[in-house]
Amino acid sequence: MGFLSKTVAVVTALLSFSCGNDVQVLSDQKLLEDIQHVASRIDELIADRSCDSTDQCQYIEYGHKPCGGPADFKIYSTKNTDSELLLEYADEYFQLTREFNQRNNLSSDCSIEIPPSVTCQSVCQES
Repeated sequence: MGFLSKTVAVVTALLSFSCGNDVQVLSDQKLLEDIQHVASRIDELIADRSCDSTDQCQYIEYGHKPCGGPADFKIYSTKNTDSELLLEYADEYFQLTREFNQRNNLSSDCSIEIPPSVTCQSVCQES
């Protein structure tokens, strides 16, 4: 489970036990639902990673790390993915996770995530 998934799980648990401002809790729950919805759409778009050549294998930056930069990367095949729509969802996911991180004053280890090298072995994968 990546940094962002762990963070979302912890904050979801904390929100369920929160005695604070109900409006803020509802707002955070809505934001988490939006994040999860966009993440699901991204996963659906990139589910078929089959490829004929390595040039069809790409990656997107995925999420926002509290210190800045992407939280992770997702590999996909341009052969089977609407890249333009995927980039729109990736940007929306970045914006939502950045808002979530800022709203909840989250921090991270500030390490820099290294983009993956990709290759085609019938499916796009990290090389």
